[in-house]
Amino acid sequence: MANTSPFNHRSSADDVLRNQNLSGQIIIVTGANTGIGFETARSLAAAGATVIATCRSAETAAATQKG
Repeated sequence: MANTSPFNHRSSADDVLRNQNLSGQIIIVTGANTGIGFETARSLAAAGATVIATCRSAETAAATQKG
């Protein structure tokens, strides 16, 4: 079966969301203080979504918000 997707293992969240308008969408991202969760939340917000980012503790959430 041929892969018809323009994306591959090197594609980023920004690549996937390019030219997408997520205005008016509310999206919850778990584990948003680091790694994939952080990058996903950042990309979704850049595409116009309202992002609810969850973290394990208030301390990590505050550190992420500042950064």
